[in-house]
Amino acid sequence: MVVPLIINRKKTVAFIIAVLVVVFLALLLRGEEDTWLCQNGQWVRHGNPSAPAPTGTCGKALETTQPGKGNAIETKRGDNFSVVLETNPSTGYSWEPNFDSSYIQLIDRKYIPSSQKTLVGAGGKETFNFRALKGGEVEITFSYMRPWEKKEERKMVYKIIIN
Repeated sequence: MVVPLIINRKKTVAFIIAVLVVVFLALLLRGEEDTWLCQNGQWVRHGNPSAPAPTGTCGKALETTQPGKGNAIETKRGDNFSVVLETNPSTGYSWEPNFDSSYIQLIDRKYIPSSQKTLVGAGGKETFNFRALKGGEVEITFSYMRPWEKKEERKMVYKIIIN
């Protein structure tokens, strides 16, 4: 009688693990579908967000895939601005921003798949929304790397001019 009890316990544990894996994958692949995005200086509905559109200014957006310096954004103190970068999280790589938080604040970051269908391994774009806190000049350095590796694959540097 001990053997059937062990088999049933193993089946129960396997079933619970399978359910947890399915739930985790569903949440992971779902993405940020119901939100407001800052695009080209305007708040744009993505999906069916339950919250009303943000009331703050949306500021300027800079979208680029070109690494290096020379990418500049000019904004005003109190305004929001965005940086949009191509990314592919399925590879393990992600963009990590580094900046002086006394000048700018990272409000949020959102990943949007490149196609309507969620294709396994497909890339997309990640939008980083910032707020300018005080006047001056500051740089944001984005490093494209895997968290478990010390070397970055790419680097993007943006000069932010706050009036």
